[in-house]
Amino acid sequence: DLSIFETFVTLSLGGPVTVVENALALLDGPLPVTLINTVPSVMVELTGAGAIPASVRTINVAGEVLKRPLAEKILACPGVERLCNLYGPSETTTYSTWTAMDRRSGFVADIGRPVDNTRLYILDPHGEPAPIGTAGELFIGGDGVARGYLAKPEMTAERFLDDTRALHLTMGLRSRTTEAHSVLTALTPDERDQVSAAIVRALDEVEKVIRQHAPEQK
Repeated sequence: DLSIFETFVTLSLGGPVTVVENALALLDGPLPVTLINTVPSVMVELTGAGAIPASVRTINVAGEVLKRPLAEKILACPGVERLCNLYGPSETTTYSTWTAMDRRSGFVADIGRPVDNTRLYILDPHGEPAPIGTAGELFIGGDGVARGYLAKPEMTAERFLDDTRALHLTMGLRSRTTEAHSVLTALTPDERDQVSAAIVRALDEVEKVIRQHAPEQK
């Protein structure tokens, strides 16, 4: 699913695609690329080694938590003009939201606004829109939502709604609304191994609160 974005969007805009085993290939030497699309943990390695090619103008990250220190390191790279944080489960092929940041804006601590042809709903336990500033369940609808899970009708019925084709993320993701109602912030801890088919974004400030209330390890 991700390869559709990485390959065909670039080709449709007249750009070339450089195929490598993974983005860590840049550690072996620069490649003539202007866009890097990878996960934050790879960017930690690339920025630490000074391996971001001077030709790179945009870096997209997804799949893991993007934290302020890494974002600031990326934006400090001389050629980089924009850093995009992308979010979306595999069931929505692949990205549902995005947010962009640059040197002027600095680090942006949210998972952004919906991409084109995508609808986001933050609902309370009764299925009604959550008031601004309160937590709720995230529902995703639009053209990117899959038809369901192959040969798994019970799971499909649990997580997909036929009337809106909205995917209900029941795996622990919480989002909160702000005055800019389409901006989302994840409020769950980063426990991706326990979460099925979801990518969870966690803010530094939320993680601190969670640690304060977590039981002490004996």
